[in-house]
Amino acid sequence: SSDINTGIIVGIVFILSGLIFKISAVPFHMWTPDVYEGSSTPVTAFFATAPKMAAMSMLVNILYGPFSGAFECWQQIIIFVSIASMSLGSFVAIKQTNIKRLLAYSSIAHMGFALIGLASPLSSLGVQALLIYMLILWGVPLVPSLAIFDYIHCYSDGQSQWITYFITAFSLVIAFIVYIHALLIFSGLTQRLLHVRVEGEKRVAPLESWMTVRWAICGQLHRATWPVLTHVVPSPIANFYYRLAGSKIGKKVQLNTVHLNDPGMVRIDDNVVIGGGAIINGHLVEKGQLILSPIHFKKDCLIGARATIQPGVVIGEGSVIATNALVGKWKTIPDGEVWAGLPAKCIKKNSDRPSSEEQ
Repeated sequence: SSDINTGIIVGIVFILSGLIFKISAVPFHMWTPDVYEGSSTPVTAFFATAPKMAAMSMLVNILYGPFSGAFECWQQIIIFVSIASMSLGSFVAIKQTNIKRLLAYSSIAHMGFALIGLASPLSSLGVQALLIYMLILWGVPLVPSLAIFDYIHCYSDGQSQWITYFITAFSLVIAFIVYIHALLIFSGLTQRLLHVRVEGEKRVAPLESWMTVRWAICGQLHRATWPVLTHVVPSPIANFYYRLAGSKIGKKVQLNTVHLNDPGMVRIDDNVVIGGGAIINGHLVEKGQLILSPIHFKKDCLIGARATIQPGVVIGEGSVIATNALVGKWKTIPDGEVWAGLPAKCIKKNSDRPSSEEQ
């Protein structure tokens, strides 16, 4: 801005330089690999989480507080640092042979991704996305995985080179498994805390509302778990995650899909089967409004593969929704019927199938 004098700009540059050094972003990243390599694993875990979260919080308070009027000035610096950190951290990490130096360059790259939120023109949404990313996606879940890695890897001390390689590889695999499960747990817990509660048939809010922001954050957190969920559906792990995220799920439920897009809107009774690729949407956007409405699957119903269920739908007890069917919003499927088509219509009044003895 033309009203901002040169002294303020120089001050912004120096303050940013100090904070960028604290978060290990390019070009003040040089100390990070050596410090990570020379420290014990618990200290490395501390360096990778607590100081960076504290420094990023300080960045948010300073840039969106006293320097909010100079957004156009510091945005260019943040964009450069973000791109440089993502690029250098990702490419240099490829050549690393030491696990702690690899974590160091991974940390540098992650700071680049996190800084994207700070540079967003949608300042409030960008900061919220930044804080959620910092806390959930790599902050908290990383701690137990590093602890497991340190515990197992200590058995490589004094071993031959090949035994050390084997123990290191085994430690990384176990740590990765712990990480992805921790990611599911913390993502599910955060969604449970933030998801919008709906009492009654539906809840409506303008797109420019806090309810919409909460819904959008929960949706992004859920989509971040897709690469993990793909490998654990159907299983008790997936059902546990959806319960954490807010779904009410009964006994002997088989969920074969990662597209249960609004977990807090879904109630599933006992013995329900939801086919692979089925899409369950508890939301829709109409006329500039976000509409959330609960979905209820009554016991013993069956949802075919790639079927789509819209908000406000009630699937009756023992009913069947055929493969690729589309059940429109606020439909109630009577008990025991079979529906199919696009849009879905009743094709059979009785969904009873012959038992194995009759066959």
